[in-house]
Amino acid sequence: MKNFIIITFCLFSFSFTHSQCVPDPIYADSTFGVWPTPQTNFPAGDIGVFYDEVVYFKVPRDAGNIDSAAAGTYIDSIVLSSVSNLPPGLTYQCDIPSCTWNYDSIGCATISGTPTTNGSYQISLDATVWTQIFLIPFPVAYSFDGYTINIGLTSNNSLGSSFSNLTLQDAIPNPSNLSLIH
Repeated sequence: MKNFIIITFCLFSFSFTHSQCVPDPIYADSTFGVWPTPQTNFPAGDIGVFYDEVVYFKVPRDAGNIDSAAAGTYIDSIVLSSVSNLPPGLTYQCDIPSCTWNYDSIGCATISGTPTTNGSYQISLDATVWTQIFLIPFPVAYSFDGYTINIGLTSNNSLGSSFSNLTLQDAIPNPSNLSLIH
């Protein structure tokens, strides 16, 4: 009985640690996609502050949805091989331990941790797309790039101006002593 409880606890712990995100069913009707897109990008983070963002995937059946040059080539599955150039202190974890999703399925990966270094990091989601050519499985490396994560003050997420010349005007309530309490 004691062994059964230990094994059950270990299985529960294992499955809990590998289920950090839940695929969003809102993407189930999509043909293909990765969200957020490079245009919407990842939110900025700060050193020493926990960061947590989810990437959602919808795997297409036709590789032409990813790259028009591969139209007509069927996808068996996609494996998220790595997330390149993550800021120090951040890691990723998929909703399933193998980070493998079959065609026409949705999945997700959580990018999380506590950043330790300021900077602007160009992120790449590196995948292996498994196709079949003449019924033989064939891997194709593919990167979803164009993503950025800014940590701390960078030229992309700072105001870039001096606050030394700010003044208080039209203070409410009036009368006031034209000073701020901090």
